[in-house]
Amino acid sequence: MLCVVVLCSVVYCIVEYALNSSQRWFADELPDPAELVNWTKTEMDEKLFKLSKWNGFNSSQQYNLFVEHQINGLHLNNSNESFYFLEAGVGVGAFTRHILELFPHATGHGIDLEEKVIAIAAQVLPKNRVTLSVGNMMYINLRSGIFDYVFVPGAICYLHSLIHVMFAISEFARVLKVGGGVCLSMIASDTSPTGTCVTRIPKSTFTSNRYNLQVVSMEEMNDWHLSHDMGRYATCLRKMA
Repeated sequence: MLCVVVLCSVVYCIVEYALNSSQRWFADELPDPAELVNWTKTEMDEKLFKLSKWNGFNSSQQYNLFVEHQINGLHLNNSNESFYFLEAGVGVGAFTRHILELFPHATGHGIDLEEKVIAIAAQVLPKNRVTLSVGNMMYINLRSGIFDYVFVPGAICYLHSLIHVMFAISEFARVLKVGGGVCLSMIASDTSPTGTCVTRIPKSTFTSNRYNLQVVSMEEMNDWHLSHDMGRYATCLRKMA
């Protein structure tokens, strides 16, 4: 009986650790969402990526370059393009905010495990262009085949096993339209340092054409010449028929 109790306690701790990992990623002192209305655009640019602990970048300009590099593999060269995207692990909204600036006709949906950061993102992102919800990338509570693109800038390697990673990838494929694309970054590979990531994800995870996803780009982040590369890589994939 004691063994059963101990085992249940261990399982409970593991589950709680996983569920709370999103909260631990963010800065300990998140601002009251009401404070954001007093921030200037410059303050918003400089503070948002730091709140998400992207503090390895030297400035918001460098963070914005990271966003642009992240989606290069999809060849989104027309700023007038209209598309609907999902950001998994939206955090305080820094990544989606720059996507909306780059593409004035784009709309999106963001999910994150942590209610506190969703509350901040709700103040940062325009309500007429982005909807937000608390959600788990392994079990996305949205209809299949509705997104043109899925962006996952950093969150996937904080899942706690490759099995969890595969659940998430299958969900990204499910919610994508045929011909749609998914880009993932800040992924610790099997040969590079994990940095602050939890799980090392081999590149073969994406090159095996699982879930009808075909790699269209695979880049070492070191090649982007940004200060936050940490030996990591990024990839974009396209959903085939």
